[in-house]
Amino acid sequence: MINILIADNNINFAVNLMNYLCKDNCNIKICNIVKTENEIIEILNLSNNIDLILLNYNMFVYNKNYILKYIKQNKLSSYRYNVL
Repeated sequence: MINILIADNNINFAVNLMNYLCKDNCNIKICNIVKTENEIIEILNLSNNIDLILLNYNMFVYNKNYILKYIKQNKLSSYRYNVL
């Protein structure tokens, strides 16, 4: 089972992406859909079962570099290579 966190401020896109990913693959579980950098960090701190983070890098709602630096600085090494 691959546990995925989707970070996108467009909830319609996130839901469509979730449906597309899960449609033909029963080994995928969407753990959460978040819209802000605070929600992303909260989920990363509370959960250790995220295998993949789908981060919309073109979003203006949050600072993408801050999130990537946060992962690196807080030694969340399990996420270091799991961000797309």
